[in-house]
Parts: sequence; structure tokens; C-alpha cells
Amino acid sequence: MPQLGPVRILVVDDQRDARDLIAAALNQAGADVSAVASAAQARVLLDGPIERRPDVMIADIGMPDAAGYDLIAHVRSSEPAGTRMPALAVTTYARDEDRRRALAAGFDVHLPKPVSPEALILAVQRLLVGGPDRS
Repeated sequence: MPQLGPVRILVVDDQRDARDLIAAALNQAGADVSAVASAAQARVLLDGPIERRPDVMIADIGMPDAAGYDLIAHVRSSEPAGTRMPALAVTTYARDEDRRRALAAGFDVHLPKPVSPEALILAVQRLLVGGPDRS
């Protein structure tokens, strides 16, 4: 399996099984993972000290407390000037129009669930070195 090395990743998913699977795969690949169940919990981490801010965020779109779209809007509006946290949407919303909406909302990559651990890690690697998936 590909390795990520030292990178801080925030995983946001209200479904425990999905959150645990994603976090386990990323941990196994060498990432430092914080996994939370809601957008509200994610905001606490995202709005904390800049030196603890995640390097990458992976978020579900359909969450009961706030949609992933609301979370990515918060992330983009609160980023320091000249910075952009890579963000992946991992979601059951898998139609092409869902992908376009996620990218337009501010996510850099859209991955439909279920996603294999290897595909997830490769997407994070590509994003860290090559930028967003705008194809």
C-alpha cells in the first residue's frame, strides 16, 4: 500500500464505520489522523491554533448537523491569505453533477463511497503534490 508520511489529516464523517475505515487506512499509511463525527467538531479543530491545523481534510457531504458544503465554505472563508487546505469529499453522492457541485463548492477532489483504502491514499498523495482534480 502507498505511504503518506508525516501529514496531518482531518476526517469528518457522521457514520462511525466509514470514519473508522478511512482513519485506519490513513494511519496505516503513516498519516496523523484526527477523526470526528460532525462539522461542529471539525470546526473546533480547524479554528484552533494554526500550528495544529490539519494539512488535509477529508469530509463526507451528507451529514445531519451541517452538510459538507457548509463545512468547506467555512474552511475556505477562514483560511489565511495565500493558503489553501487540500480537501477531499468522500461521499455516497456519486453522480457527475454531485462531483461538479463538490468541486465548485471548494473541495479539490470528489471520491464516491465506497472508496478503497489504496484509492483514498493515492488521491491524498496526488493532491499533496499535484493539486486539485479539476478534470
